[in-house]
Order: sequence, then structure tokens, then C-alpha cells
Amino acid sequence: MTELFTGATGLFVAATIVYLIKRDRLQVRHGVSWMLVAALFALFGFAPSLLDRLAVSLGVAYSPTVALVVGGSALIIKAVSYTHLTLPTTPYV
Repeated sequence: MTELFTGATGLFVAATIVYLIKRDRLQVRHGVSWMLVAALFALFGFAPSLLDRLAVSLGVAYSPTVALVVGGSALIIKAVSYTHLTLPTTPYV
């Protein structure tokens, strides 16, 4: 029952990402990376044991920690990559 719920959640997130790309709500130039995120959500949704195996191979005792660390790191990298948009284009004198 748990795999059915997580699989449905993964498919919902993947479908939402595809929908947002089609409606130009997500940047199309990052479409490949968004599709990769959607595929990973669907994959780990239907096969959460893959995340467990990955955690064991990395030596992590609690498998959701792997997903949280990878997701948090991706968010930080994404935020840092957008800092160039907020920086002034001319230097201060």
C-alpha cells in the first residue's frame, strides 16, 4: 500500500512538472533537468527500495536522509545560480 501511495505521489509531481514546462511556468532551457527531476520522483515513488539500497551503499543508516541532503543541496545550488540575476550590472564607485 505504501508503494502505491508513494508511486501516485511521484507520478503527480512528475505530471505537474511536465504541465508547468508545457505552460511555460518553468524555464524551458532547464527542461532536461526538470524532466530528470520528474523521472526521479516517479522512479523513487514506485521503487522506494532503490533509495534504501542507495543509502546502504553510501553507509547512511536512515535512507530518507539521502533524499533530503541531495534535495537540499540542489536547492542551495539553484539559489546560488540565481544570485547573478540580483547583482547590479554596474560596479559601485
